[in-house]
Amino acid sequence: MTGASAEIRWLPVEGVDGYGLEVYESGEITPVASHLNISATATSQVVGGLLPGRVYLARLFASYAVGDSPDAWVSFTTALDLLQPGVLDALILGTEWNPEGLVNPVELFDQSPADLNADGRVDERDVFLLWGR
Repeated sequence: MTGASAEIRWLPVEGVDGYGLEVYESGEITPVASHLNISATATSQVVGGLLPGRVYLARLFASYAVGDSPDAWVSFTTALDLLQPGVLDALILGTEWNPEGLVNPVELFDQSPADLNADGRVDERDVFLLWGR
């Protein structure tokens, strides 16, 4: 799982007030698809547009406390339902400025956060790898 996460480069989204989904082809730094304020329709369009045989990584992000917004939370969990293993090679969860913005992802997904920048704390430069292959 760590091999997949190492292939994505973390690019903070400046000035974004919301939540969204970005899909990258493995090794690339520019997303092939990006949606802010994701919905079930937008997410299924992203997944449906991916080319077979390519390696993709997805990043779900939030620039504020997603748990504070019922609509955001519904869209976020819908995206998690749609992005199943086998469709994408890894699903990366990150927050833009609040590491507990998703009602504490560590508790929700029973995963340990990765301190990627090795500064002793999890912050906006860190991500949470939920699954990968």
